[in-house]
Amino acid sequence: MTASFGTNHAATVKNWGSEVFQEYLRGNTLSFLMGSSSDAPIQIMDKSGEKGDTFKYHLRGKIAGGVFGEGQLTGNEQPLNVFTDEVAVRMVRNAVRMDDWYISSENTRLDLAMEARTALSDWLKETIRDDILYALTGTPINASQLANSTVYPVARTAGRTAARALYGISAANYNATESTALGNIDAVNDKLTLETIRVARDLAMTGTNPIRPAKFKMLNGAPSEGLVMLVNPRQARDLEQDATFRNTRLWKTQDDNAGLFRGAFYKGTVHGVDIYSIPEIPVLTGVGAGGIDVGQAVLLGAQAATAVYRQRPDFQVRKEDDYGNTWGLGVAEVRGEKRNVFNSTNFSCVHVLTAAVAD
Repeated sequence: MTASFGTNHAATVKNWGSEVFQEYLRGNTLSFLMGSSSDAPIQIMDKSGEKGDTFKYHLRGKIAGGVFGEGQLTGNEQPLNVFTDEVAVRMVRNAVRMDDWYISSENTRLDLAMEARTALSDWLKETIRDDILYALTGTPINASQLANSTVYPVARTAGRTAARALYGISAANYNATESTALGNIDAVNDKLTLETIRVARDLAMTGTNPIRPAKFKMLNGAPSEGLVMLVNPRQARDLEQDATFRNTRLWKTQDDNAGLFRGAFYKGTVHGVDIYSIPEIPVLTGVGAGGIDVGQAVLLGAQAATAVYRQRPDFQVRKEDDYGNTWGLGVAEVRGEKRNVFNSTNFSCVHVLTAAVAD
């Protein structure tokens, strides 16, 4: 005999966890940067079923050298630059409740159960997006993060060395005291421009441990290899007003279609950097020269951040209230996310802070 399960049956609800996990990894704003490979800007590690509240993982640097022609390879091998970082995981939970469950018709119950599942799925998408942005920028994205800031492992200034931070247009603006560096950003000369992006890229690609280019799929599905920059909308506005950037030849993508028509988030590809405007990245209010607002951008290579899942989303039905007349659906997962830092320096992320004066 074949068993039939309704939408709110425990067996069906259990299956939602795996479905939602795949949906929200594919469906949030940053999903195109996520992947299990060490080439992804945001590496996702599934540790389901493993024990512990802290997980170690490896970061892979670039190698140089090589032998060409008839030279001897023995004795000319290169060291594999592998570093170790770790992230703490925590529980992430939410639930919805519906009263007067008995009085609802069967069809209404099924519809409401699916709406509850969709609402929680949307919340998970927004939460992982905001938590990764918090990890990358070090700045709370929403009120919940601000109230629970102690559970996020990397402070804003951690890893922000002269090799991994650009304040305005010039590397000379850097200062180890963040307030001093921010105070060097002025409203006229330190906007986000094409030249700012070039300077940031050069910071990323040179030095002792140059950032390894990432491999990912753009929002239109096209493969891309290089660096990606996530900018605040005010920074995107300033960039679009830069005369050099507006040159139509610089808006072209590999398939020769104008980047202007790729959608609201994608702003173009210049100097090997794909640029995306992310509305959730906040400004730092009143911290620049003369009390101006400062925008935050992050330039990312491979393994800029890591998200570890010890437990994928697990849905549970609440049914003990008022003898079943109150129905609820909850979801819980156990994960942690972190901007990767090695030797007190961002491993694969350059912070780019520029003037972001309000309209």
